[in-house]
Amino acid sequence: MQTVTLRVKLLKPNKGKLEKMSRMLESYRQACAWFLEQAEILNTTSRTRLNRETYQRARDLFDLNRGTLQCAMLKALSAKRSYLSHKRRGKKAGPPKFEKTIPVMVRQDCYSLHQLPSGTSVIKFPVSSGRSQITMPLAVSEYHARRLQDLAGGSCRQGSMEIWQRESGEWYVSISLVYKNHWFIKHPIRSRAALLGSISASSNWPCCPTTSSLMAAR
Repeated sequence: MQTVTLRVKLLKPNKGKLEKMSRMLESYRQACAWFLEQAEILNTTSRTRLNRETYQRARDLFDLNRGTLQCAMLKALSAKRSYLSHKRRGKKAGPPKFEKTIPVMVRQDCYSLHQLPSGTSVIKFPVSSGRSQITMPLAVSEYHARRLQDLAGGSCRQGSMEIWQRESGEWYVSISLVYKNHWFIKHPIRSRAALLGSISASSNWPCCPTTSSLMAAR
């Protein structure tokens, strides 16, 4: 297995989507900080215990998709474990804090990629609890397009995604693609394209790899 990460810029969102995305970013930061605080109170790095003791309260406190909320829990635990590991090895490390916004992690089963009939590539992801999602167009390069065709052709599967905003105000996503073997990474693009020649450039890229629709573009 080999993972390729695509970093893709989102085209400028309208005012309504910008507000939703900004709220999601802040809610995720607050959730990470809250889970970290709860882990300290419970004196635990166990995901099972933290989930059992805090998850229902977290759902009431934070307007986040269930999967995204669980990612915030894992982010907090990862920060705590890293800090404790540094301390055990005698390395200098300050206690973890979530005072600034951080990239929001979205599980692989919680977002989807598509190509519209116009040729525009879009990503759809949750921004709050329930089924609320927004669709954002992507600024896709030729390299990105080739990798997404790999996804449509089944030579890789979709991994998790992160979304963040730069200080400049621009929004980006990083999309993980997990390849079945190294051949698809190392083989020349020209030959790989020949093998995937039956894939239409206008086909959809449904993102959940567990659905039969993923292979519809074949």
